[in-house]
Amino acid sequence: MKHRMLLVEDELLERQALRQMIEKQFPHIEIAGEASSGRQALQLAEELHPDIVSMDIRLPGMDGLQTIEAIRQTQPHISFIIMSAFDTFSYAKKAISLGVHQYLLKPYDESELYETLLEVTALREKDWKRRMDHLELRDRQEQVQRLAATEFTASAAEDRLEKPFEEALYDVTGERAASVCSLVIRSDSIRSVYGLVQQEVFATPRTLNGPMSPPFLTILIYSTEDGTDPRRTARELWDRISRRCETAELTVRAGMSSVQTDLDSAPSLIKEARRKASSGKREYALTTSIPAVQDRPALLPETKLFDLFRLGKLKEAETLITDFTNELRMAASAPSPHLMEEMLVVCSRSGDPVFAWDRRPVPEEPEEAADYLERVLMSWVRERAQQLQELESETVPVLIEYLQRHYMEEVTLESVSSYVHLSPAYVSRRFKEVTGSTFIEHLSAIRIEKAKELLAVSAMPLKEICFAVGYHDPNYFSKVFRRQTGSSPREYRQEKKLEQLVTETDPD
Repeated sequence: MKHRMLLVEDELLERQALRQMIEKQFPHIEIAGEASSGRQALQLAEELHPDIVSMDIRLPGMDGLQTIEAIRQTQPHISFIIMSAFDTFSYAKKAISLGVHQYLLKPYDESELYETLLEVTALREKDWKRRMDHLELRDRQEQVQRLAATEFTASAAEDRLEKPFEEALYDVTGERAASVCSLVIRSDSIRSVYGLVQQEVFATPRTLNGPMSPPFLTILIYSTEDGTDPRRTARELWDRISRRCETAELTVRAGMSSVQTDLDSAPSLIKEARRKASSGKREYALTTSIPAVQDRPALLPETKLFDLFRLGKLKEAETLITDFTNELRMAASAPSPHLMEEMLVVCSRSGDPVFAWDRRPVPEEPEEAADYLERVLMSWVRERAQQLQELESETVPVLIEYLQRHYMEEVTLESVSSYVHLSPAYVSRRFKEVTGSTFIEHLSAIRIEKAKELLAVSAMPLKEICFAVGYHDPNYFSKVFRRQTGSSPREYRQEKKLEQLVTETDPD
C-alpha cells in the first residue's frame, strides 16, 4: 500500500535530510510535496491530499498547530507527526487534542523516526483494511437485502407471506408503510427489460423489485407518511423506465394499481396492476410507443399529427387534419377501422394529460369515417390549445424545479422540453422572458452554487466536485466557475477555509 507524505519544515537542509532518510528506508512512502510555511502547507494539503504530514511547530505565519487544526477540518483522515525543538506542556496538550500521532523532539534519532513511521503506516494499513472489509460487508448486506426484497415481493404477489404485510415489509426494509400500490411491467422482451428496470428500482427509495415472471415484472411502491400518494413515485419511475426502453427500442406496457392503506390487500393490488398492464383500455395502462405496422397505408398521418400536437403547432395540425379527412372522403375505400383507431391511440398520447374520446368504433364507410375522425381530432386541437395555455403559466416554475433536482445529470434544452411536452424553441424563449436569463445560464448558476457549497464544506477533490455538479470537463468547469465567481474553485475553497479560520481564531 502506497502512502503519500507532505513534509512541512522551514529549514531547507532539515527537509532535504528528512526526505533522503524516508526515501531510503520507506519505498512505500511517496514524498508528495514540501512546504516551508503554514499557509503553503494548507494549500498543498488541499491539492495533494497526503496520508501523512510531518509538521514543525515554529513556522512563518501560521504555526504548526494552527495549520494542523485548519487541515483537520477538511481532511480528518491525515496522520500528523510533529517534529519540534520545543518541549512545552501547552504544545503537547494541544497536539494531543488535535489527534497528532507522535510528538518527536529535535534532534531525534533516525531509529526513533523509523519506528514512528512504521507504526503510523501499520495503523493506516490496518484502518484501510478495516474500511475495505466494511465496504465489502455492506455490499454483501445490500445484495442480501435486494434478494430479500425480491422474495418478499414474490411472496406478496402469490399471497404466501407468513406474516402480515406490514411486519414482513418492516423485516425487509426497517420501515413502516402507510400506503402501498403496485406497478407491473409487461413486455414480450421482459428478460431484456429486467436489468434496466432493476437499475431504476434500486435507485428509487421505498420501491421493491419482484422476480421476473414472463411476461410480467412486479414492483411494489410504498409510502411511510399518511396522505402521501406512492403513485407519484410509480409514475416517475415508469417515466424513467419507458424513456430508457424507447431508447433501447424495447416495447413495454405498464399497469398501475390503486392505492390502499389496508396493506394486506397488496396481493389484490398486484393482480389489479397485472390486469391493467394486459388491458387494451388506455385509461388503465401506461404505454411506450406503439410499434409501426409495416402495411399501414401512407394516408394515415399519426406520426406527423402526434408531433404537431405535442409541439403545439396547432394551425399546422388543423391543416393536416383537413387534408387527411378530405382525402379520405374521396377515397374508394377507407383504411381498416382498426388502423384508424390505432392512429387515434397514438395521437391521444400527445396530450398532457392524454386526450380522451368516446372510443366508438370508427365507421367503415370513408365519408362517415372522415366525419368521425375530423370531429375527434379537431376537438383535440381545441383541447391541446387549452392545455398549452394552462401549461404556459406553469412551465418555467416546473422547469426550475426540474433543474434543481437533475442539475447533476446530462440536462439539455431538448431533454427538459420533452419533459414538459413543448418545443425547445418555445421553452428557450419562455425561459428567457420569465427569468431574464437563458436556460444554460440558469443551469450553470445552479451548478456553480452547488459547487460552492461543496467547496466550502467538504474535502472532495475538485475533479469529483466537477462531476458531482454535472460537468464532465474539469477545465471547462473551472472556466465557468471563475466567470461566475471571479475566482477559481481552488481559490474559492482557500478563501472559505481562511474565513472560517479567522472566525474561529477571532477572540471577539
